Amino acid sequence: MREAAALTTNKTLADFLNKRAAAFASNDYYDSDVAWMDMDAPIDVTIGPYETYEDELFGYKAGFEAYITLKDDAESGKLKKVQPVPSGNRKQSPHRSEVSQPKAGFCVANARGQ
Repeated sequence: MREAAALTTNKTLADFLNKRAAAFASNDYYDSDVAWMDMDAPIDVTIGPYETYEDELFGYKAGFEAYITLKDDAESGKLKKVQPVPSGNRKQSPHRSEVSQPKAGFCVANARGQ
């Protein structure tokens, strides 16, 4: 990952790759998870421990996974046709229940559950 970080010209991708490489050595993934959320690159890299729901008691055990995807801005642009209604228009909708209001959030935790 450090070699790949040295080869890329994308600073956010390089930052993530370097921090994820350090995370593998330290088992502390917080900084690299934050770098992943800040990444703005033409590729998306996911590598490391995920899916901690298998360990319902502590969330320590995780399945490791890795994949790399290429972003296709033209195809992604087509998804704008099916995106949710902007919140300003939702207020005018006759269906204003809590169920129709999306809840967004993201939690980053390292392997020790902190």
